[in-house]
Amino acid sequence: MKKIIFIHSGKVEAKNAGSNLRPAKMLAHLRKFADVFCVSGEGADFKERIVALKNSIASGVKYDAVYVENRTLPLGLHIQKKGILPFKRYFYDATERDLLEYLLAQSLPIHYFYRDIYWDFDEVYKNLPLLKKRYILHYLKKYGTKELRFLKEKKIHLYVPSQPFADYLLQKHQLKSTPLSPGGVIFNEHPQTQTQKPIQLFYVGGVSSMYISDAFLGALEQLPQDMELTLCCRKPEYEKEKLRLGKIPRLKVIHQDHKGLQEVYPQMDIGLFPLLPSGYGKLSYSIKIPEYICNGLPMLAMEGTISADLIAKKGIGWITKPNKEDVLRVLKNLSRELSEISGKKEMVAQVRQEFTWEAVCKQLMAKMEVGA
Repeated sequence: MKKIIFIHSGKVEAKNAGSNLRPAKMLAHLRKFADVFCVSGEGADFKERIVALKNSIASGVKYDAVYVENRTLPLGLHIQKKGILPFKRYFYDATERDLLEYLLAQSLPIHYFYRDIYWDFDEVYKNLPLLKKRYILHYLKKYGTKELRFLKEKKIHLYVPSQPFADYLLQKHQLKSTPLSPGGVIFNEHPQTQTQKPIQLFYVGGVSSMYISDAFLGALEQLPQDMELTLCCRKPEYEKEKLRLGKIPRLKVIHQDHKGLQEVYPQMDIGLFPLLPSGYGKLSYSIKIPEYICNGLPMLAMEGTISADLIAKKGIGWITKPNKEDVLRVLKNLSRELSEISGKKEMVAQVRQEFTWEAVCKQLMAKMEVGA
């Protein structure tokens, strides 16, 4: 069995958010295919694991490759939660970068999952107060650019969530990368393919206008009578958007963590991906996509999104034009065609094993050329 070093400069635990869930799932499933030395944790814990790794290498242990799950913040950038500013303060720590330099000096190939480049899109912060926006973007852009420059100079093999993301990195930052999408967890081994009224729509994720576009929201406000929508999000986020979402009829709001969704998915019929296909939205490969698929839900998405690309390729849902009228048209059609929904559920059931975390790790092992 090959030996791999797994690095994540944060706690590796399966929390409710996708950004926290991914490192835990990747580590757990990589251990099925390789002998993994994990370097993770925060602050002193992370540094202790680095010392243990270096001692291991010094004692003669030979490793075949390094896999890095980066954080949502740029390499080396951290948040100090207490300070004089009325918002979180950033600080830089070179520990992780120094570790990568050390491993490169050991002639170890480094495979680096680069999860997000939200800082390159000002639209993400358009609703923030001006001072806070300037402060955040200054640090994120400075250290985000610094991270990309480091990865390029060191010729580290990059993985990104999607092909559009890879295209963007190449065109904007002249960086080559390989798509490696997130995976999903199958909660229900035998999903129900039959559909009954009322039809259950489901959405999990952020609820600001960046995630639930105005066009999609406009259609949901005219939801057909025989459809209901369950929305799962963080409670503080919902409170901020409560007025905006308040016109959706037959809306049920829940605040479940990832494990809690185990009881929710079997009750749902269709997963929604209401992102508008523009700017940052074109790159987004949310963890909700494989989660929907793994749990038997066909998807409804606007053309131009990654979700729509998957729907077209696999035949696992419906694609609308990016406007309220067409989203509503499709919803109305589906409310009259239960057999159409059931047929798409059967298609999802046939392909869902391709979207599990285990399948993702098999892809990674093959690409790392250390055996699958």
